[in-house]
Amino acid sequence: MTKKKTGAPTKYQPIHCEKLIEFFDVEPFKELTRPEVMEVDGVEEIVDVETGKRVANDMPTLIGFAKSIGAGVSTVRAWANDKDEKGKPKNPAFSAAYAHAKDLQKQFLITNGLLGLYNSQAFIFVAKNVTDMKDIQKIEEEKTELVNHIFVVPSFASYQDQKQLTKTGGNNGSGKVQTK
Repeated sequence: MTKKKTGAPTKYQPIHCEKLIEFFDVEPFKELTRPEVMEVDGVEEIVDVETGKRVANDMPTLIGFAKSIGAGVSTVRAWANDKDEKGKPKNPAFSAAYAHAKDLQKQFLITNGLLGLYNSQAFIFVAKNVTDMKDIQKIEEEKTELVNHIFVVPSFASYQDQKQLTKTGGNNGSGKVQTK
């Protein structure tokens, strides 16, 4: 007997690809402004003047996107990640849009992080957990070389012989180990 799938049918529609990109393709920050009264053509008007200060916009998230289209986040992830019997994406256009949205989200974070618009610890935490970014530590391999080491078996030579071998480097130039 085959199992029947239960649950609500997917709400996926091709238009969701475009909506996903639109949702994630937002400016990372906004310039703060202040109102100023200026005279324009003899008439006083209130005009917004930039202050030179920036504030980060809300970061777009998959949860926010899912909410905006009335779907659950697990459903949206399934649209992006589910594969058919051959291992190919069931919704290849949405999978590509999802990958692009993740790239846009990553760029959003990097831009605001480099501009100092986030607390650095919060930025690191979010970047590691939301994107594919991670700490990379380079560890240099220690290179060791064995130079002029002589191994003497205790039963082969006396303590005095070992001292002599250590002092002379172990040979007299003939390539043979000398003992007294």
